[in-house]
Parts: sequence; C-alpha cells; structure tokens
Amino acid sequence: MTAKTSQNEKEGNPRRGVLETVNPSGEKRVLVTRDLPGSRWLEILTDAGCAVEVNELPRALTTAEIRAVIGGRCDGVIGQITEARTSLK
Repeated sequence: MTAKTSQNEKEGNPRRGVLETVNPSGEKRVLVTRDLPGSRWLEILTDAGCAVEVNELPRALTTAEIRAVIGGRCDGVIGQITEARTSLK
C-alpha cells in the first residue's frame, strides 16, 4: 500500500490545502496539476520511486501556483490536455 499525506498536515508549508502527496518518501518528486483518470499512472510513478504530489483543488493550478509548488526541486510535472496551456517563462 502506498503512503498518502496531505500538504494540509505539514505545518509551515506554503502549499497547505493544495496538494496530496502519495509516497512522500519517494526519491523523485512529480507534480500532477490535476487528478488524472484511473489509477495506473499513480501505480507506475510510485513503483518507480516517485513522490507524487496531486492537486486537490477542483480546478487547474494557475501559473503562479505551479511555480510556487515546483519550488527549488521538481523532477517532473504532469498536466491534462484539457487544461489551458500557459507559459512559465
């Protein structure tokens, strides 16, 4: 079974209320900008040793929110085609 923690539970974290972390001890950090259909993608990422942070909001993250969540280290970001494309420049 994969461990889950919510950023809500981590004191002092500016991302509280935004992300749910699956496999928090994973070596690689992957951000998912909106929950994806099915569960196979999550199984693949956690089996590969990734800590997967999934947006809990009922909407897509804004560019500013994505930048804030990426922070100093992020090994991958996954979004859905249905989300509006924005530039992170």
